[in-house]
Amino acid sequence: AMRALIAVLLGTICFSGIPNSAPGRWIPIGSPGGCDVRALCVLGSRVLASIPGGDDHSLFASADSGRNWRPSDSGLSEYTWIECIVGCGAGLYAGTDNGYVYISEDAGAHWRPVAGGRTHRSGIEGLAVTEKALYAGTVFGGAFVLRSGEADWDPVSSGLPPEVQITALVTDGDRVFAGTSGAGVFALKAGEAVWT
Repeated sequence: AMRALIAVLLGTICFSGIPNSAPGRWIPIGSPGGCDVRALCVLGSRVLASIPGGDDHSLFASADSGRNWRPSDSGLSEYTWIECIVGCGAGLYAGTDNGYVYISEDAGAHWRPVAGGRTHRSGIEGLAVTEKALYAGTVFGGAFVLRSGEADWDPVSSGLPPEVQITALVTDGDRVFAGTSGAGVFALKAGEAVWT
């Protein structure tokens, strides 16, 4: 009986040491440079990771579930940090620390600035894409929208506290939600101009 108990205990100890055996256990899979990761995005089988302050590159992609990483920042300005990445259909949008939004239509291999130029002088920490518009949330600069077919970003901050820091944006298709630092969550019905 004692041997059976020891065998069960040893088996439990051995199997509990296997990373894949326990549900909910996180497993390190690799690093795109060993730096802090600022933003992640999955598009199909590719994973993209933004590395602020990287030596030579600021965005990396993995096609093998994170085991191997390659630079994926062709077309991004030098010393540009990607603060957020969002996928929409076959496209990717990236918000930067200097207020620009870039688009990639080839799964992140090449990037170009979105029409409309710079949203604001402060960084973009949230992006949301609806059927008819692209929304950007900034650090202390409010929110902006670039409507389909238009060439300029429009401010859309009515209802938000002054100097609010938007930390995340997400959409359910009908509304855009803004997460903020210290002011809670706000919602904006797509196509309208006042946050609640």
